[in-house]
Amino acid sequence: MSQVSVVICCYNSRLFLKETLDSLVRQNYIGFQLIFIDDGSTDDSCSIALNYKNKFRDLTIIQHQNKGLNESRNIGLQRAIGARRTLRLRSLKMAGTAAAMSRSAMKRASITLLIVPRI
Repeated sequence: MSQVSVVICCYNSRLFLKETLDSLVRQNYIGFQLIFIDDGSTDDSCSIALNYKNKFRDLTIIQHQNKGLNESRNIGLQRAIGARRTLRLRSLKMAGTAAAMSRSAMKRASITLLIVPRI
């Protein structure tokens, strides 16, 4: 089971999505669960995410009609299996050690949900 779950909620984010997913590919913490929620995008955001399917061991892609950010987050958190969960905003990048540091900080603070600031 993954120790960390990362939820990306997306709506028409093709301009930022590749950079965000590339930053997750470069993580030195391996084995995290990635949940991508496409909230009814009309651009090619979902196609971009599908291109990363072979780069992540545990990637779930969920598409639904536009339900809004809160509903998308809730769906992602319901599917998350990691003991630690991180919500990602579409334009945020994670540095190579951010997941490991976040996991360590969350464990010390007993946090089950962490929204990582821009790095």
